Amino acid sequence: MLIYLVLLTTVFVSLFWPQANAACGKQAPCEIDGRSYNALPPPGWDGASPLPVLLHFHGWGRQGKNVIRNARITDATAQNGMLLLAPNGLYKSWDFSNSDSRDAGFIEQVLVDAAKHWRIDRARVYVSGFSYGGAMAWRIACIRGDEFAGYLPIAGGLWRQSDVSCKSPVRLPHVHGLDDNVYGLPIGPLAHWTMSRRVSCCGGA
Repeated sequence: MLIYLVLLTTVFVSLFWPQANAACGKQAPCEIDGRSYNALPPPGWDGASPLPVLLHFHGWGRQGKNVIRNARITDATAQNGMLLLAPNGLYKSWDFSNSDSRDAGFIEQVLVDAAKHWRIDRARVYVSGFSYGGAMAWRIACIRGDEFAGYLPIAGGLWRQSDVSCKSPVRLPHVHGLDDNVYGLPIGPLAHWTMSRRVSCCGGA
């Protein structure tokens, strides 16, 4: 009887656990307390080695599924053996206006939940984002400082910068098109904070 139960349990796990794990990420978002994120592990991952992580914030009006369908992003994470995490913002946007951003706590939930599905290397978590997502990457850099390995905001920065206070030091190159007529280059305290650390590089793309 004991052998029968062991065999039955083994069959059950083999049939249902892999599907449950695989279903969360690319094909369907992973759910966390009413929020969600998409994920894409690198091809050929052995299932055991710790994975570096790129956590990328989508732009306004987009979602995580758009990020993991973007070949420019997924090719880069695949080539570098990285797990791509693409959180979904509420109302397809991000709360980056103030330092008490609700999304800052959500990002930690994403990392904790992702560690249940994939073995991640918390010392190699990089944060990036595009447009509004770039602004969110800036906000996380200001709030969390060097808790993450590096940041890469693209075409997005913080508004109302007069009271911005950022932790440092951080590794933060900023990428921005000089002809961008939607989102201007970082100015004021953010530009000074970035330039003073000689890590900003703004150019057309």
